[in-house]
Parts: sequence; structure tokens; C-alpha cells
Amino acid sequence: MRAKTPWRIHPTRPCDIMDADGVIFATVAYGRKEEAALIAAAPELLTALHDCVLVMERDLNGLTVIQTELQNARAAIAKATWIEA
Repeated sequence: MRAKTPWRIHPTRPCDIMDADGVIFATVAYGRKEEAALIAAAPELLTALHDCVLVMERDLNGLTVIQTELQNARAAIAKATWIEA
């Protein structure tokens, strides 16, 4: 079962990550609240990266200056979604 988005950090326990219903589904090591913030933002970051790739492919396709960045972005999306790039 997937945690409902948006995810957020627990208001009083910054190492706990909650889903949209307030259910804690992950905990990072104490003192690693930056990692918890990154995990909580992951669904939105993935969506934003995917949207950027779509725009770059559609509007900037063929520009050699962005091909490395597109390749890196596609690889990050593949890693996050378990899909081959």
C-alpha cells in the first residue's frame, strides 16, 4: 500500500514522515531531519523533474547543450520509479 501524498514531516517529531492522512510511514535516524524533509518532498520533486524533462524534450529538443542534463534527469526519474531509462 502506498502512502497518500502529499507527504510531510511530523510537526513535533521532525524525523517522522507522514502521509496525507497523518499516518507515519517512515522514520529517519534522529538528527537527520534534512533527510526527512527530502523524503517528504520526493513525490513533488519527482513530478517537477518529470514536467521539466517533458518541457525540455518538447521545446528544446535537439539542443546539444541540454542533452547531458536530460539524460541525468531521465536516469533520476528511472531510479525513483524503478523504470529503465
